[in-house]
Amino acid sequence: MDADAPFATLFGLQVEDIGPGSARFRMDYRPAVNAPNGGVTGAALMALADVAIYGVVLSVVGPVPLAVTTHLNVDLVRRCPRGNVIATATLIRAGRRLVTAEVWIASAADGKVVAHATGTYSVPPPEKR
Repeated sequence: MDADAPFATLFGLQVEDIGPGSARFRMDYRPAVNAPNGGVTGAALMALADVAIYGVVLSVVGPVPLAVTTHLNVDLVRRCPRGNVIATATLIRAGRRLVTAEVWIASAADGKVVAHATGTYSVPPPEKR
C-alpha cells in the first residue's frame, strides 16, 4: 500500500484489513494532524477516507496504478478527539469503469463516528489495466 499511496505514510495510515468489497484502515495519531480546535484536522480525515476507498478499489479490481478519485464527499459530523482514528469502507457499486464506496470514520478511543464519506474512483477499462 505504501508504494501505491506514499502520502499515506505522512498521515500514519495503516491497513488493518482488506476483504472482498471492504477495507479497514487506522490513522495513528501524530501531532502533524492537530487541528486548532484541539482535535484531528479535517484534512487528515479526508485523506483517510480517500485511502480507505482506494482499499475497496484494490479489493474489487486489484492494484490499478491509474485509478483516480473522481468524487469525494465528506461530512465531518463531530470534532474528532486527538488519538487514533478508524475508517471502515464498504463497496456500494463496482461497474466497468467506476467503483463507489462509503466510509464511516470513528475515534478509536470511544468508537464514536466523527465523519461519513462517499467516494468514487475511476479505473481504466479492463483491456488497459
